[in-house]
Amino acid sequence: MERWTSTTTLTRRHRLNTRAALLKAGRWIASEQPGAEDPAAWTRQTCVAWIAAVDRMKIGDYVVRASGYQDRVGQPLRAGSKAGLVRAVRVFFRDIQEWEWLPRRFDPLRALAVPRTINDLIARVPG
Repeated sequence: MERWTSTTTLTRRHRLNTRAALLKAGRWIASEQPGAEDPAAWTRQTCVAWIAAVDRMKIGDYVVRASGYQDRVGQPLRAGSKAGLVRAVRVFFRDIQEWEWLPRRFDPLRALAVPRTINDLIARVPG
């Protein structure tokens, strides 16, 4: 992840947000899918499990500290937050496969697409 962080051309803000999401994904994978911590071990099935986990995730899950939002810990994530977590992992895998840092085992654009159920909730949120 450090190599990706230093290579990506995302803006500083997007890079930091994506990095935070990747750390959350790393904590999840270490807890729920031991042995798949290395990005090269991810499969389409791992992506499906990640999306399902994100859909059930609560505020405060897989974080080091919850300062700043402790009053909301345990509440469900908003649809936009769920989509952001899925997108972050998709961008990471898209980049590292495109840059040929690991062989392509799945298509990140398909395997890590934000589910319609989440996108529909985002579309309904008043602007």
